[in-house]
Amino acid sequence: MSQYLVYWQSYWEDTKEGYKTSADYTTNSKKMHNTVRRGDWLWVVISGGNHAPEEWRLIERIHIQDVDPKPSPMKWGKWHFKGNKSRSQIFSITFQPDLTAILWLLTFASGKRIKFKGKKIGQALQANGFRPLSEPDCILLEEYGRTLKANDKVALNKKDPMSATQLEFGAV
Repeated sequence: MSQYLVYWQSYWEDTKEGYKTSADYTTNSKKMHNTVRRGDWLWVVISGGNHAPEEWRLIERIHIQDVDPKPSPMKWGKWHFKGNKSRSQIFSITFQPDLTAILWLLTFASGKRIKFKGKKIGQALQANGFRPLSEPDCILLEEYGRTLKANDKVALNKKDPMSATQLEFGAV
């Protein structure tokens, strides 16, 4: 099982056009299609959008259930990865803090850290559409995800579900 960091560059445009976050992922990267396998994980990040263009957010953690063997002509990309909805997670970005400091800590399987800030982080992540994570990176991102989940419990106990950072796929 391998884990990868993926930059969903067109998230803001895609959601305006009706695409909804799900446990699936689609890309035009043939290299990603040839690399990612069933049982792998995708950690999906996005920019902060127009209101926070220099910031970053963690939007999904997808457990790959199946990889379509042939390309499909889809608006969102031709290579499709089906995620396991019961094991995958989606994170609300509304009250999530900037992910930049976490991204700087990642060493990746290559040992090459991200040394940029703001929009240039996106350029560093665009190569091939994904970057393999190291074991310490996976632990760091899992802990970050647990922190978001813990914050949700506090928000829900205060009866403030709008400040939750993690949502169930069925509730989206």
